[in-house]
Amino acid sequence: MRVRANDELVQSAIKAFEEAERLALNKETDSYVGAYEKASRMLKTIWEEKREMTYGLKLMKALRKSRHYEEALMVSREVFKLYGDRDAVKNSYAWVIYDYKIRVRNESITNEKEFFKAANAICEMTAAGIYSPYTATVMKVLDYLKKKTNRIDLEEKWLNKVQPGDLSTEVRNISDNGKNISVPSDKEKWFSLKASVLFEKKEYMECIKFCDKALEELQVYSKNNEGGFFFARKRAQAKLSIPQLEESGLRELEGLLSRRPEWYIFSDLASHHLSKGLVDDAYKYSLFSLIYYPNKAKFVTVKTPLEILGKIFDLREERELSAKHYALIIHAFKVEEYKISPEYTSKANVDGESLVEKYPIKKLSEELQSLWIDEIRRYLDKVLARVTKVLPDRKKVFVKSENGSEYSFKFANFQGRARDLSSEDRVTLYINPITSKKNGAKEAIIAEKDPSS
Repeated sequence: MRVRANDELVQSAIKAFEEAERLALNKETDSYVGAYEKASRMLKTIWEEKREMTYGLKLMKALRKSRHYEEALMVSREVFKLYGDRDAVKNSYAWVIYDYKIRVRNESITNEKEFFKAANAICEMTAAGIYSPYTATVMKVLDYLKKKTNRIDLEEKWLNKVQPGDLSTEVRNISDNGKNISVPSDKEKWFSLKASVLFEKKEYMECIKFCDKALEELQVYSKNNEGGFFFARKRAQAKLSIPQLEESGLRELEGLLSRRPEWYIFSDLASHHLSKGLVDDAYKYSLFSLIYYPNKAKFVTVKTPLEILGKIFDLREERELSAKHYALIIHAFKVEEYKISPEYTSKANVDGESLVEKYPIKKLSEELQSLWIDEIRRYLDKVLARVTKVLPDRKKVFVKSENGSEYSFKFANFQGRARDLSSEDRVTLYINPITSKKNGAKEAIIAEKDPSS
């Protein structure tokens, strides 16, 4: 027997829906999904009988929030057929499509044609706004395209679908596997992507102007882009590509190291100096890039400095060392299942023997890291010191030099076993003069226990 939508059922449905909204507002995920599902069962009966827009909208949201996407899509079409001229209906319908077809992780997008069909449908149905399905869709499409190669024109097309005023400036902090992550605002992401597109299209002067605009308009940045670090870097890179601004770009890149000695800034400098034939400087900056790179388990990211060292050792006629760097690149590419060029395969061979086959990745990376550390010492200031404090989590050590200056180093930069280090031990520190002279930073990038300690 069919249940009729009497006043009591309507009141119960509205009450259940409001409770689900309250739980969702408080981010009680485990509770609100079930609450929306409960509300949807009652709202279905009401919608089937009354066909009023108010109940249709509530049912669309209840089904969407309880993750019954196919049913939500079916109901959305019914509501749209009756009330498709109402903005509230268009937006609700768009959110259903977004959650069902667009929100998925990039790696889950197996049918690109359907993905873009859904994205275009949302953008045709709704308008841009800070918290609109239109803007959420554009940002998701841009996130998808960012990870694709040779899609610059399509990326630019989607970037032009929104303007800075349409975008949120909220920087979110989330927890992922126990790590706190600072997520850029939509506005910051948009400016970053637009600057990168202009740079890739070799529109360097426009890129410089756009980075200046970003630095002027953005007041809040995510942690990794603190102070607009990304835009300052991209502006400097663009200047390096314009002969009359090249010197200014070089000074700006070097200045960024005084703010944050990031591995990718050293990599930028290495690439620039190699392009100018300044091999010794390119060698130095490549070493710094690899030493500062934090994720020693993922060398694919530092392909550029690895390749530069491969080229330099080849110029020095040190063929085996050159081949070892190319072999490490190939190993890294294999881990990520990247396509390996015949050129890399050829350069990783010595006298017809593949060093990729000869050296496992672990052995090769350990050997080369030891080489980089030995080679970089010549560019570092040496300091003798005594340990004053070892943090309980054994992540950082504080020391004092013989002249009373205080330094620190991370355990990751200690050449030895962490458990062998304790207070009052004597250590030898190696300080990067490129950064320490500019900002007073006194953190060693290499530390060793003094044998006499």
